Amino acid sequence: MKKRILIVEDELGYQELLGAILKNDFELLFCTSAEDALMTIEKDPYDLILCDINLHGMTGFELIEHTKAPGPNQSKPVIVCSGLEDPAVRSKAMALGAAGYITKPFNDAAVLTMVNDLMS
Repeated sequence: MKKRILIVEDELGYQELLGAILKNDFELLFCTSAEDALMTIEKDPYDLILCDINLHGMTGFELIEHTKAPGPNQSKPVIVCSGLEDPAVRSKAMALGAAGYITKPFNDAAVLTMVNDLMS
């Protein structure tokens, strides 16, 4: 059975790119908002979450905080995929509990390596 990844990304182009990189090795589900992602993971846990920071409504930072609260997803890794290259943003994501941070546009191999490292 393939491991499951929830991708939280509001830009269709990046959804398609991440899908193309990961679809052969993992089962993927896409959400366009953090709110939808929270409802999804409450019903059906995932092995890993990839999320953007700048989303409509709740931010990726808030999503990380919610996934690190006590519950079934507390130990699931979150990788941030963001266009923000600011070291302070990266530090904040990591301090909140993100397992990794990849900047857009990202390298396919870097995404696969990080995902595979966290899933093994």
